Amino acid sequence: LMTNVENAKRSMPGDTPANFDNLIDRCQNLKREADALYATGSYSDAVKRYGEASELLKGAGADDEENLRKSNIMRVFILLNLAACHHKLGIPSVAASICTQALAIDKHNTKALQRRAECMLDTGEYVGAYRDLVQIQDVGGGNREVTKMLDTIKEKSPESVETVEEERLEQQLKQAVDGACLPTVTSSFARAFMIVYSVALSGAWWLSTTLLFMVLVHGFKEPPTKTHVSLEFQPVVSLAVSILLGMGMVDPLL
Repeated sequence: LMTNVENAKRSMPGDTPANFDNLIDRCQNLKREADALYATGSYSDAVKRYGEASELLKGAGADDEENLRKSNIMRVFILLNLAACHHKLGIPSVAASICTQALAIDKHNTKALQRRAECMLDTGEYVGAYRDLVQIQDVGGGNREVTKMLDTIKEKSPESVETVEEERLEQQLKQAVDGACLPTVTSSFARAFMIVYSVALSGAWWLSTTLLFMVLVHGFKEPPTKTHVSLEFQPVVSLAVSILLGMGMVDPLL
């Protein structure tokens, strides 16, 4: 395979538009041959054609942004077909790694995510499979097959679901703490947590401001010569200020 690729690249030196077009034509022909072999169940022979085309496209058009985009699009399609061949040949781990190569080019490719999830299900990698499937749903690419696989994981490995949901919640909370607006939360547990979190923040703010208001009102009722807050209210002031400090509502240097 590598010898064929090296010979093909040597026959098209340079990266001129004409040479790039010739390379694309060559890869399209290889893909057509591989598609025909795949359709007849000749998966091993199809692997050779898809593999050769994938190697030819690696880095092709790098000197031109539009050419690089075209070669990447074609290479993703070919890699996914190559992964399908390995899956048919009963090598899901190899198929999954090829899907990962496709995702390195196009990280939001739902077909690559779904195919990798299928392979991971076959190898019992439920956490990775669930991670890919919920990512598909996040970008609106869900379908009946995705739902079916999610149900399978929930039934066979509920602990994997819990692990991924905890990861997602932690990531969403980190985004919120980093100053972003409260993110869209997909799981019912995470959604409920964010509601409680928001209510708690609001409650803490109202509690602290109410306590400070009480102190101020009491202070105005004291004789004019008494300029400091009475001792009985000092713990209340400390509590209110502590709450506001924790919420980042006041400057600790004040």
